[in-house]
Amino acid sequence: MKLIFKKDLIIYMPFLLAVSMFSKYSLVYIPFILVLIKDIYLINKKKNNVEKFLFKNLVYSVMLPDNFIVIFFTGLLFLYFVVSYLRNKKRLIINKSFMIIFILLISMFMINIVIHRVPINNIFLYLMYNFVFAVVPIVFMAFNVEEYETIDKALNTAIIMQGISILAVVIFNIHIVMDNLFGDWSIGTMGVSQGVQLFSLMIFTAVKLLSKYLKTKQYEYLIFFIIATVLSLSTVSLTNTAIFFVSIIAFFVVYKLNRKVKLMMVGVIAVLMCIFWFGSDPFVREQFTKIAFNSEFRVSRVKKLETYEDTYISLPKKDLKAGLIGVGAGNYSSRAALTASGYYTSWYNSSRFKTSINKYARKYIRPRIFSNIGVSLLETPTSQYISIMGEYGYIGVAVFAAIAILVFIKSGDFNKLLILYFLMTCFFDNYFEYPKIMLTMYLCCFIIKKDNEIMCENS
Repeated sequence: MKLIFKKDLIIYMPFLLAVSMFSKYSLVYIPFILVLIKDIYLINKKKNNVEKFLFKNLVYSVMLPDNFIVIFFTGLLFLYFVVSYLRNKKRLIINKSFMIIFILLISMFMINIVIHRVPINNIFLYLMYNFVFAVVPIVFMAFNVEEYETIDKALNTAIIMQGISILAVVIFNIHIVMDNLFGDWSIGTMGVSQGVQLFSLMIFTAVKLLSKYLKTKQYEYLIFFIIATVLSLSTVSLTNTAIFFVSIIAFFVVYKLNRKVKLMMVGVIAVLMCIFWFGSDPFVREQFTKIAFNSEFRVSRVKKLETYEDTYISLPKKDLKAGLIGVGAGNYSSRAALTASGYYTSWYNSSRFKTSINKYARKYIRPRIFSNIGVSLLETPTSQYISIMGEYGYIGVAVFAAIAILVFIKSGDFNKLLILYFLMTCFFDNYFEYPKIMLTMYLCCFIIKKDNEIMCENS
């Protein structure tokens, strides 16, 4: 069985080596464009189809050092399915549970921005950052997607491409690796400070591969799983790595596998944990130990806890209305709110756009993120749950919790693992607003869901 797109890998190969040798991440746009041209030519020759073209290159866009192309291709994909439906080439699937959730979230968002009179710039940024989060589920839940095998192979190909890029860094720039051994050296082709995005690509795809191995018993999938997991460890995303190990251990304790498979997987996980633990800097091991067993150190080190306390307790005491319904979407600590403030990114500032910041964000968020940019996720005041509380209040938190529980209950085996891991990571950053992370998670979830459906049909 072919697990990757070999021709695409051959086109990317020389540029992957060049990116790693010269740290010129913009070079990866060249093979991306070349593959686009090749696929368009194949469509013209009727040897390819538009859906396959869009899904494959949407996956490849994750490897680029920006988020805008991911958002653009997601928009193209959505437009393709809408047009195909209007031309009677795609059928619409009515899922009542999904429709109820979709209408509820849209209504809550609309009421929220009207009540709080959220500035138009904040609304635009909020929609932009959450576009992938909102649109990709619509594509899979409302239309009959056919190219699951294409998505699967594209993700596997992306894993191999990133592995080649990381290996090339070790070979050609070993001094960079040694100087930043426990820092941000393993970023593949994604660009500076994108280690978490690379980690997510590896881990979500690893879970997908593990699911396929346990369903098919094909050892190629197990080998790919180990490769993806080991490569994820190279990113030194300590918080997310720890969360993943906790999630996967909890999953295998609960999930009813046969004894032989369970013992094998426990062994693989134990080896990977040992690699992570003993391969880490002694300082890192000391930090983890103190956080786990020293409460005073935990409070001083995990400064994010202060932001949780301020947002969930101090703010509602000061302003009951803000506590109940928040201060407005894109108006507190979401990436949209931080961007609109003018100090979060270089491309959005007061010299180019109108900036704004809510008074509570100015008090509880700005001082901490302004002084802590670039440090550990444990210290920054960003978290999806802080953003939901700050922008939608206790009512929003209750609605989100209800939806999350419903989705978790209705999900099958390995999707429970993906969702559990992802929900735990959201304690530490605004991951709903990271297009690459959301896209990879969704694609892996829907592949696993499709595999489960095929198994049920064949049983």
